Amino acid sequence: MTRFTPYSFYSNLISSEELFEGLLGYGLFSEKLPPFLTSEYFLSYCKTNFPKEYIFGGKGKSSSIYYESIKNTNTPRPIGIPNPFYYHDQCLLLSNNWSKITEHFISKTKDNTHKISRIHLRKRAGSKSLFKMNYSNWILDPSPEVDLSFKSRYLIKADISNFFPSIYTHSIPWALVGKDKAKKTMNSKNNWYNQFDSYTRSLNNNETTGILIGPHTSNLLSEIILTVVDDNLNNKEYRFIRSIDDYECFVDNHESAENFLVDLGAELRDFNLSLNHKKTQILELPLASTSNWTRKLTGFSSFQTQEIRKYPVIKSFLDYATEIMVENCDSSVLNYAIKILGSQDLTNNARDLAIKSILNLSLLYPYLVPILDTHVFSTFNVNNELIERFTNALYNQELKVKNYEAVCYAIYFAIKYNFPICTIDINVITSSSSCILKLLSYIYYRQKNDAAKICDLETHAENLSKNTIDFENNWLFIYEILPQEKLEKEWSKIKQANISFIKP
Repeated sequence: MTRFTPYSFYSNLISSEELFEGLLGYGLFSEKLPPFLTSEYFLSYCKTNFPKEYIFGGKGKSSSIYYESIKNTNTPRPIGIPNPFYYHDQCLLLSNNWSKITEHFISKTKDNTHKISRIHLRKRAGSKSLFKMNYSNWILDPSPEVDLSFKSRYLIKADISNFFPSIYTHSIPWALVGKDKAKKTMNSKNNWYNQFDSYTRSLNNNETTGILIGPHTSNLLSEIILTVVDDNLNNKEYRFIRSIDDYECFVDNHESAENFLVDLGAELRDFNLSLNHKKTQILELPLASTSNWTRKLTGFSSFQTQEIRKYPVIKSFLDYATEIMVENCDSSVLNYAIKILGSQDLTNNARDLAIKSILNLSLLYPYLVPILDTHVFSTFNVNNELIERFTNALYNQELKVKNYEAVCYAIYFAIKYNFPICTIDINVITSSSSCILKLLSYIYYRQKNDAAKICDLETHAENLSKNTIDFENNWLFIYEILPQEKLEKEWSKIKQANISFIKP
């Protein structure tokens, strides 16, 4: 087996203070949101004004802002943006108990012959954020798949059904101290492990089932649970890896493959989780490895190194990527292909083809929209006129089906590149259920110096603020648009300190 860096190495590199700062200052807002939000200023305010033991909400409850992000399967993923004060409390609790959490990770991973969990909290060069989806460091943390597949005949792919929304908050103490002890002491609310349960529930209206998708604390809590599952499977000598909630296991025969699925299902049931049987596959090697579309696309581009710059090859590459995408029913194929094209030196004709093809594909598959600014507009230096034409088409098309993620990105593009959205309607904005759409519209109208529309949004925000649930579900919009005197308690205090969650 190739030498590997143990799981505990990554957690031990993070101090409790770094954990608190990373989670609160850089982990409140999901990377799936348009990149206009930050909690850095809120972090600075908390560090300056409150001692390390200060608790805002305690064991109360709050609800969160709801935002839908389109997954690679073109189905919605519910993203949550928690109340920042209650999120502060959860970050503080995790930070104050970080030594116990790291001991848990050491205990559950010390017998690993390779690092099973591939995506988790870690320090990353050039970033204060401690988590990034699909992050890997091939120098420090090479994939063990080649070693694990040695002499294997089958590959099992499995994932957990509806993972984050299915996590039972009581199972966090189960993972930390064992189910028997946790159940016997569940009424001892001041026990550190029971506080993990109550503070997590406080972010989600005190619900015991489900934790928010998006905040980085959720990724840490999920690892607390799944490292226990990993350890139990590892003790049965299965050769496998896990990426968040996706498992890949290599076995010698079909019977072992079935046994792995039985054992994985049993371990998950211990935490009130279940397998997603629709996505479970037992694939015979080596055919399974050749079905990996990332290798196909990378192989296509590397074999064509000298010709990848030309129009015909770009057309063939995009056609090939689209064909694989349709075969796999997976829009992330196109996402990956676009990033490959961005690394190539294209002729002018090839560049124009790539831009127009990608924009057309993005109208067909809105999953691609979030990567356009970085990997298309900036990379290919797309002119503003084309961005404006595409954005208006995107806005009109996706508003009809209430795909508010794409609509939000359209307004974000209009703000960043400073052009109008011709059909934007304040009544449609205020009647929508999207807090992020309302906030971006406010920024848009502010940029356009449209006092009448800003006044309409201020009135709408004030009306929402009068109802507790409406306020909690729209706190970001209401807080940013209303003046201090129309806010209460801690909201008024941070407004007086000029704290904003919007990037300059």
